Amino acid sequence: MHLQAFSAAKDPGRPEANEDRFVVVPDRLYAVIDGVTDRTGRRYGDRTGGRLAAETVERALLALTLDEQFRSIDAAGLVQRLDRAFRSAYARYGVLDAAAASDADRIGSTLALALDRGDRFAFFLIGDSGVRLNGTETVTHDKDLDTITATLRGFAYRRVAAAGADPTQTELASRALCWRGTRTMPDEAKSWLKETDLEAIRVSALTKLGLDLPGIPIEDMTRLALDGIVGAQGAYQNRDDHPLGYACLDGYGPKATAVETFERPKAVIGTIELYTDGYFALPEQATIGSWEAKADEVERIDFAKVDEYASTKGSLGKVRADDRTVVIVSTGEAT
Repeated sequence: MHLQAFSAAKDPGRPEANEDRFVVVPDRLYAVIDGVTDRTGRRYGDRTGGRLAAETVERALLALTLDEQFRSIDAAGLVQRLDRAFRSAYARYGVLDAAAASDADRIGSTLALALDRGDRFAFFLIGDSGVRLNGTETVTHDKDLDTITATLRGFAYRRVAAAGADPTQTELASRALCWRGTRTMPDEAKSWLKETDLEAIRVSALTKLGLDLPGIPIEDMTRLALDGIVGAQGAYQNRDDHPLGYACLDGYGPKATAVETFERPKAVIGTIELYTDGYFALPEQATIGSWEAKADEVERIDFAKVDEYASTKGSLGKVRADDRTVVIVSTGEAT
């Protein structure tokens, strides 16, 4: 077995701010973890909410490998174990009651996990981290929520740029509108936009989204356009009764039925690649060098992340849009 792993903070000058983690325990499990940016901005000691969430999952997975029954765990058992880990973290920082009462006070994380069951691998996917098998079979879940807020940001970006803002000012203004919505004018955009511009951005985005996402109720897309990620996204977290619902580890779910699970015999697996969504495109080869070369190509093609790789954030100077992590397991099994 050959193992490769790489993780980089979006800001190369602040590696301690990386909210991604990975876990590699040979012959037991392999995982990548993406801590969700905390909408509250709360700090937990010297950690952001995203960092604490990722480390919580990391510790729980390491503890799992010491359990004699770990190879037989199912989605329900995995979520139950991780729920306990999150609630313990909330209690440790004195926010358990707040987290129980409101999703807005919860930290969160995604997970892509490959578990070694002996003669086969079991895979568990929660959120939008992904897995690729043998360089050909890819399983991941992109959120329509992100499409909505990324589309809003794209229209905001172009309008701010057209008003004469430089790339840094344009990024900050469009990011603020994506994060907080168009209901009120963020300070970052005041020098470039009028109130009528906010309405124009919202109408343009919703018109396009109505064509791109015909199955999503317009009132939900409007809510996201008005209140942004901070004010609206949490309402859909771990909901299985809404088309915008998405799975997230936060101590209160998701339901086991929302966890993507599947198994493959070891004999048919040559490579496993687990990756977080900081990689906007997948390379042809299963090597760290190829993953990083592809990431650099994405930066050259769409630095602002408003075209081919539209996102809720763009790169800013040397700071990329997101942290990125990949784990590559070459089993030597498949021929």
